Amino acid sequence: MSHSDIRNHGGIDPGSESPPQTFYDVGQPYEPVHYHESSYDSHHDDFASHQYSTSQGYAGPQEHVTSPGSSLPKGYVGAYQTETEWNDATGPVQKPPPSGSWYDRLNNGWTPEIFCEACSVVFLLAMIILLSRIEGRPLSTWTIAVSPNAVIAILSIASKASLIYALGQTISQLKWLHLLKKPDSLEDLQHYDDASRGPLGAIRMFWTVRSASVIAYLGCVVILLALAFEPFSQQLLHFDERIIAYPGQRSSVPSSAAYDFGAQGVDGVSAVIAVGPRDNQMKAAVVNGIYDVVKDPPFECPGSTCSYPPITSFGVCSECEDITSTIKKTKRNTTFGQIWDLTTPSNLTLQASASVDAHSGFKHTQANSTAETINTLFGGLGMPVRTGMVRFPARTSGLTTIDNWMDTMEAYECTFSFCGHRYTGWNFTNGTLAPGADEVIRLNNSDVRRTASRGTGCWRRWTR
Repeated sequence: MSHSDIRNHGGIDPGSESPPQTFYDVGQPYEPVHYHESSYDSHHDDFASHQYSTSQGYAGPQEHVTSPGSSLPKGYVGAYQTETEWNDATGPVQKPPPSGSWYDRLNNGWTPEIFCEACSVVFLLAMIILLSRIEGRPLSTWTIAVSPNAVIAILSIASKASLIYALGQTISQLKWLHLLKKPDSLEDLQHYDDASRGPLGAIRMFWTVRSASVIAYLGCVVILLALAFEPFSQQLLHFDERIIAYPGQRSSVPSSAAYDFGAQGVDGVSAVIAVGPRDNQMKAAVVNGIYDVVKDPPFECPGSTCSYPPITSFGVCSECEDITSTIKKTKRNTTFGQIWDLTTPSNLTLQASASVDAHSGFKHTQANSTAETINTLFGGLGMPVRTGMVRFPARTSGLTTIDNWMDTMEAYECTFSFCGHRYTGWNFTNGTLAPGADEVIRLNNSDVRRTASRGTGCWRRWTR
C-alpha cells in the first residue's frame, strides 16, 4: 500500500491538512502526530540528511514536527512515529558554499565600478600634469609623433568613459532600492535603466521618476555635464606666437662712431694739401635727400622679427621754403632778349634770361641755383649751406613766349646743415620694415665741433 493509499483510507482528502471529523469527537483537541510509511523510499531521507546536517536544525521530509502539549484526535488511526519536540538550533547557521567562477564573483561586487572611478581620476590627473609640463614651452620641444591636442583628447575621452560607466552601473543598481520602497512602481525600473544608458534617459529621469534617490539625480546631472567635458578640454590647450631670440644670430644696421671724410694729397709734397671732402657716397646721399629719393635703412634681419633700440645718427637735414611770391624780380635794360635779377628774402641773388634769334628761335632759362656758406666754423665741411633755386616748368596750355615765360617761375630757398636723427621703435617683421619715430636733433657749431672731437657722432648714407 502506498503513502497516498493510507491517507485516502477511510475517506481522507489528500489535499486537506486536517483529518476528517469522523476520526475524533466534536470538541476534542486536535493532536497532530508523526506518521511513517515503511514503503516511503529511503533515498529521500538520505538526500535530505546529506544536504542538511543534524547540527543545522533542519527537519527531514519524513518528520512532522509538533509543539509540546498537542494531542491526537480520538479515533485517528494512522502510522505511528515517535514524537519529536521543537528545539531551536543551537549551532551557527552555515551558508551554502559559493558557486561560480572568479569572474562571476568579481562582477557580483562593486569592484569594476570602483576600478573605473579610479581610472577616471588617474586619466584626469594625467591630463593636468601634461598641461602643466608643456605650459610656456615651444612646440618644437614636443618630440612625440602624436600632437598634444590628440593626447589631451584621448585622456579626456578615457576619463569621461570611465566615469560614465561607473555612474550608469550605480544608477542601474539603485532601481532595486527604489523597488523596495515602492513595490508597485515597476515602470520606474525602465526609467532607471534608460537613465543609466545615456543623456536622453538622464533628462527624462527628472520628470518620470518623482521620488527617485538623490544619488540617482546627482548621477544624471553628472552624465549631462559630461557632454561638455571633451569640447572644453580642447580649449585648455592653445598655442600663441611668441618672439624668441636665436642664440648666435644678430641683427645689424650700418653705423659709424665718427664721420671722417679724409683728404687727398699731392705726391712729392711734404705737407698734405687739404682739398675738401671727397666722400662720394655722402654726396650721393645728400643729393638723394634733395630730390626726395629716400631709401630705407639697410637693416639686416636673419629672423622673422627684429627689433632695434633707439639709434642716433649723424646726417644732413634740409629745410625748404616756397618764396615764389616773395622773391624780388628786377629786369635789366637790354637791347636783345631779357635778363632778370632775382633776390631771395635771405639776399641770395640769381639770374634768368630769355632770347629770340633767327637761328635758335625762342629759348629761356630752365632752372638756376646759387648757394653760400652760412658759417665756416664746421671744420672746413662747408656747412650749413643756404641755397636759392628757381625753375621754369612748361606751360600746361598755350605756347611759351618771351612775354609770358616768367609767369611759370617757381622759387625756393633751402638750407642744408648737419643734424642728428634719433630713430625709435623701428622693427623688421616678415621682411617688411616698420618705421618708427624719427626725431631731428638740431646742431649748432659747438655741437658739431664737440661731436667731431670726441668721436661720439655717427653718420648715415640713407639721408632723408
